Amino acid sequence: MDPVLDEEVVAALRALEQPDTPSLMAQLVNAFLQDGADRLNSLGGAVVARDATVAQAAAHSLKSMSAAMGAVRMSALCQEFEERALAANVDAGLAARIQAEFARVAYALQTLS
Repeated sequence: MDPVLDEEVVAALRALEQPDTPSLMAQLVNAFLQDGADRLNSLGGAVVARDATVAQAAAHSLKSMSAAMGAVRMSALCQEFEERALAANVDAGLAARIQAEFARVAYALQTLS
């Protein structure tokens, strides 16, 4: 199985840290976890409601957020979901895979330090 996080992206984010300042990485991880959970809730609600427009928007946000944090597999799953949603195909199975991958990414991010 592929690594959960792209090490080069994580290293680039860590390189932005400044001495004697609050941890930027910790702030990014916290923002990802909070915003990601909100977007996943939105995605889940849209799947239940079969609302392709809301589902596509949530998947788009999750795709960008996960790519920025180095979660390449999650980003790819979100892109696939977004493309399907644009064609009015709201795939509950794919949404469940995104949810599971978010849990893996969250764990990986929380264990970085």
